[in-house]
Amino acid sequence: MRRIKGNSVQRIWVNEKGVFYEKINGTVTSLHYDQLESSQPPVIYNVFPKTFRKGPTVLRVFVDGKEQTVSFENTDVVYSYYTGNHRELRSLFIQGIQLFRPDLRIAPYVYSSFYINPKTFEFDKKEYRKTIIIILVFMILIFLGIEWYVHNRYGWSLLF
Repeated sequence: MRRIKGNSVQRIWVNEKGVFYEKINGTVTSLHYDQLESSQPPVIYNVFPKTFRKGPTVLRVFVDGKEQTVSFENTDVVYSYYTGNHRELRSLFIQGIQLFRPDLRIAPYVYSSFYINPKTFEFDKKEYRKTIIIILVFMILIFLGIEWYVHNRYGWSLLF
């Protein structure tokens, strides 16, 4: 871990050229808007979200004919850097794609997947909180249903 810690991301920023990752060892890697490419005909959208089996939804783009993930959080191998404003950085990057690369097609579900208002490109906190509350209520109802079933079927309780 010490060997790869020098390659850890120290700072991330987005500007009119693209997204930049400053590493602890002083190097800066970047993904410029002009590096983004259009996909081949079977793929409809050039910028889209993708959810992997065990992980969060990530933003995917095409660079050099291949899909590439644009990461705004947990970019550090040893997790010593946490991007507190990763939602704002992601929305700025998407806004930059729309402004500087209008030829690229952004999937409409990018905005709903990352809770971005498509008109203002701001993170929609209200919709995000609403989704979290609905999930919590649903989980509580499932747990209470299991509790009720165990109590009525076996006569004992998980909670009481």
